[in-house]
Amino acid sequence: MESQTKANATSRSFLTIASSVAASAMIARTFVSTFFPRQLQTRISSPLLTLRSALSTDHTILILESEPHLFLACKTYLSSIISSSTSKFKATKHRDATTITLSLVNEQEFLDVFNGIEFRWRLLSRNNLHTVYFDGQPKRVPQKIQFFELCFHKNHKNTALNSYLRYILDESERIRAADRSLKIHTNKGCYWLLPPAELLHPATFETLAMDSELKQRIVEDLSRFSKSKEWYKEKGKPWTRSYLLYGPSGTGKSSLIAAMAKFLRLDIYDLNIKELQWNSGIKLLLLGMSSRSMLVVEDIDCFKKPSGKDGDFSLSGFLGFVDWMWASTGEERVLVFTAKKKDRVDPVLLQPGRVDICLPMGYCSASGFKVLAWNHHGINEHWRFREIEGLLEDVEVTPAEVGEELMRSEDVDVALDSLVQFLHRKGMESGVENGGGFSGEGNWQRTPAMGGGRGGLSFGGLGYGRRGGRVNIVRRRGRRGRRVVIS
Repeated sequence: MESQTKANATSRSFLTIASSVAASAMIARTFVSTFFPRQLQTRISSPLLTLRSALSTDHTILILESEPHLFLACKTYLSSIISSSTSKFKATKHRDATTITLSLVNEQEFLDVFNGIEFRWRLLSRNNLHTVYFDGQPKRVPQKIQFFELCFHKNHKNTALNSYLRYILDESERIRAADRSLKIHTNKGCYWLLPPAELLHPATFETLAMDSELKQRIVEDLSRFSKSKEWYKEKGKPWTRSYLLYGPSGTGKSSLIAAMAKFLRLDIYDLNIKELQWNSGIKLLLLGMSSRSMLVVEDIDCFKKPSGKDGDFSLSGFLGFVDWMWASTGEERVLVFTAKKKDRVDPVLLQPGRVDICLPMGYCSASGFKVLAWNHHGINEHWRFREIEGLLEDVEVTPAEVGEELMRSEDVDVALDSLVQFLHRKGMESGVENGGGFSGEGNWQRTPAMGGGRGGLSFGGLGYGRRGGRVNIVRRRGRRGRRVVIS
């Protein structure tokens, strides 16, 4: 007990002496800076600063406004974690942002904890003299410069530099991507038109009129892809994913594309290949795309093969440029093709390894109808549902047609009656005797790799891996073997 008391007394004495020495050093430095010439100040102050640094237990990093990338990343990150313990905020909203953000005010300290380590932040400012010219004459004017002061225990220097700041950079990118408004770019020839339009399409995966199981598998595939940057890097593969959506008009291809872009927070680049006449034009377009983006090529089955002249735009040349350009960026990219009929698509696109997932956009199913009923009328049960679901198994109608009928009246009963009559008319027009329709099951199938191999490695059977593995989603038709009564 006595030894413990002596140890505590010794520690207190040491801390008292250290504090006194540090304070004396500061007083001496102030005295030197006031009464000694500048050259002599440097010789005297350097040892004092060294002594102060040796006695201090903290390290400080200054993040200046003149280093905009890191400064803005810290500002974005701190804005997202300001807690209720901070009593004063500054509110801002940028033009491209969708929400109001809060940030620190000058001189206010904020504590952040990372991996159990405390990091103290302060936003500070100082006035520097800046030279400007008026009528050819130089004039010194004050300029306000902001900077962040980051303090932490000196034992955690490596964590601060190698882990904490890297985490802040990555997290700020995610926050900015989630907050900014998405854009749609269209091309005129080999240039993207400016300014781009905002993506205002209301579709999300919650509102898509698709088979629920199929929709869930698409969401899982996109989620795995978005989190697989390191996996692609380890395998030496570009971080890209490609889809072919095919089906009649009105089956929701555009809505699915909008939902995918919102889910991944990617800008859409809608490429009109009819505007391209030479392969060299695609280079300019690909170079003009942002680092994280989705390239959409619609109606690829309507693409006409080139005349054969050298330099003419070709699908094989386009795909080659995409592979080459995107492999060098290392950023998240998605390529989406649409077509009305898969059998009319150029075989070049259907070669093993070109498209990761072939997704048929079929006619409206029972689960898709329930989504539409909820979207338009906020109902998930009605005595008409069983009749409508039975008719949908036998009559081929698109989600767009069903949605149009549901919008004919705000009265639920009137709208559903209108839909039933419409389905009966469609059945009569198509001459349905024995019902046939989609079973509602979406089966994901792998195509074999070239040369009879196993295909690519897979995450949950969705065809990630070597070129040659592709996922086909196939809807199977079935006959119910019953007569449809047309009234």
